[in-house]
Amino acid sequence: MGDSPIPVGDAFARLEDIDGRTHLAVSRDGAEVCSADVDGASRIEEADGDLTVTVAGRTSKVDVETCELT
Repeated sequence: MGDSPIPVGDAFARLEDIDGRTHLAVSRDGAEVCSADVDGASRIEEADGDLTVTVAGRTSKVDVETCELT
């Protein structure tokens, strides 16, 4: 956690530890676009322009505009 943000299209995503919980944050042009509590997330990845997050062994796609997991 706290690793450098990864690029996803024209945005950047990173995992952060906030008050002992894992959060996903997406930013664009230096401003936060969205964030989501993804406690237990082990990693995020960019693949073919899509962002995914892995939580408890399950990988979900992330909407980089809303941080909603699908």
